[in-house]
Amino acid sequence: MAEDFGSIRVSPEVVAAIIALSAASVPGVAGLNACGRQPRPLRSVEEFGQAVRLNVQGGAVQADVYLTVERGVNMAQVGLAVQKEAGEAIRNTLGLDVRAINVYIVDMVR
Repeated sequence: MAEDFGSIRVSPEVVAAIIALSAASVPGVAGLNACGRQPRPLRSVEEFGQAVRLNVQGGAVQADVYLTVERGVNMAQVGLAVQKEAGEAIRNTLGLDVRAINVYIVDMVR
């Protein structure tokens, strides 16, 4: 019989940071932006969670990620790579299912 040691809870800020850091590591991503009406570039790792709007229900994650891409990249490919990296990071580090990773490209480095 398995022992019950209690529960493990991960804060939404940590989930958002995992998604943001994985998105920032994708080639072609120039930076992350705070979500909201006036997106602004985020400069430090401590702020990266602000680039993600998060919804976790029933052990499944849905996230919106706001980012800036480098000029000349294929934005569709960068967006797909962000979805893949963020999804794998959530599954591998937290063991949660991923319902959706929606990518919003809000700026481009000129």
